[in-house]
Amino acid sequence: MAGKHFEDIVALFSKGAPGDGAVHALADRLKVSPHVLETEIYAILSSFLASGKSKDFKGKFDPGQVGKGIKVEMEHTTSRDLAERIARDHLAEIPDYYDRLEKMEKGAPKRESFGGFRAKLRRVMGAL
Repeated sequence: MAGKHFEDIVALFSKGAPGDGAVHALADRLKVSPHVLETEIYAILSSFLASGKSKDFKGKFDPGQVGKGIKVEMEHTTSRDLAERIARDHLAEIPDYYDRLEKMEKGAPKRESFGGFRAKLRRVMGAL
């Protein structure tokens, strides 16, 4: 269970690792004791660290796939350890997950950037 202050905790941590003062300030704003809020934070962290497909995986991971996975997952975190953990979770389920992901991404149409769209719009408008 995420706890009743899950969204507030995620918002606080999404700005980076908060200090103790920031956690206490959030507790004050939510009108809960800092101890209660810290217990919810520990529960969220524990639920993540205690789960995952790689936790009970007994096989071996392909180092090349792990390396690709870390690079991909670093798009979502600043922690190399966390990126590796996420990569191993994917690889425990699908051993060539990152090769498949790479192939899928190469074949997928790319979204046009706003700048590219703006340039195309100027060309079209200029032709009118």
